[in-house]
Parts: sequence; C-alpha cells; structure tokens
Amino acid sequence: IFIITCSLAAIVLTGCGNNNESSDTNNIVASTDSLVFTMDSIYRKGSGGTANEAEASIIYPNIATKGPLADSIQQYLRWAFRGANTARAGLDSFMREYESYANDMKLMGSEPHGWYYHAKANVYNAYKGLFTLSLSLEEYSGGAHGNYVTQIYLFDNKGKNLTWNDVIVPDGEKKLSPILQTYI
Repeated sequence: IFIITCSLAAIVLTGCGNNNESSDTNNIVASTDSLVFTMDSIYRKGSGGTANEAEASIIYPNIATKGPLADSIQQYLRWAFRGANTARAGLDSFMREYESYANDMKLMGSEPHGWYYHAKANVYNAYKGLFTLSLSLEEYSGGAHGNYVTQIYLFDNKGKNLTWNDVIVPDGEKKLSPILQTYI
C-alpha cells in the first residue's frame, strides 16, 4: 500500500502540466480481510496561470465493500473531503472559496496569494479484524504558515471506532507508560 500511495503521490504532484484538473484511479484492488478498495486521487489547480493561485489534491481509498466498516471509514473520510460527501465536491468547495477570496482581494486593489489543500487517506489492516485509517492534511489559506495534521483511527471489522480503553487492558497504561518513555 505504501508503494501504491507513493506512486499516486508522484502522479498527482508531477502530472499537472497544463491541465487544471486530473484524477487517477489505481487499477490495483487492495483487499484487507473484510475490506476491498482502490486508491483514487483528484488534483485541481487554478486557471490563473500565476504562482498566486490555488491548488488542491486528495488521495483516498475508494471503498468497494458495503457494510458497517465501510460506512464508518467513509464517514471519517468526509474530514479529508472538507466535510463533503465526495473528494470532487470537497475540492470544488475549496476552489470556490479561493475564487471568492481572490475576487475580494482584487476588488481591494491587492494581489491574492496562493492557497493549497492536500489530503491523503489510507487504510491498513492493523491486525486480525482491526483496521487503521490514517488521514493527513496540509492546508494554507493565509497567515504565517500552513496547517498540518495527521489523525489515526482504529476500527474493528464491525465498524466500531476503537478508543484507548477498548485496546488497552485494565492497568495496562501503567505498564505501557515506562516502555513508551524509553522509546519516545
């Protein structure tokens, strides 16, 4: 999956050329016990032809399996999609927000600066019947620096988002803490 993700990232980041939009569906189907998906990506770049424009991309698993696990993962993928139901709708929303900002800046006699939004989501089979969803986001829409965040979720094969108390035995935290302090 790591190789697939890196390959998609290279395609997304180098494949822009003169195109303002591109998308790619990787034909490799990943199967992790009870979850089947393909890795998809979508990329958008503003049409202004300047450095001060917007660009956005999302790399994500397109879940083919139906059921509670797929529904739970899809719900969390909406975060990567900027609250939208699909990656395309999320990028459309981002580009509309940038266009509104750029128009406002031009009305005030100022040149707009560039914005970016890049999200990457991946699903891993963590252990028998356990699945990890990793969501990473980079976004810049003004200010001194961009915002960066990675969120990790653990699900059982029934779609339950597991918490610390679901995976650590009672008093396990007391035993785990010194081990983590040694390695972190």
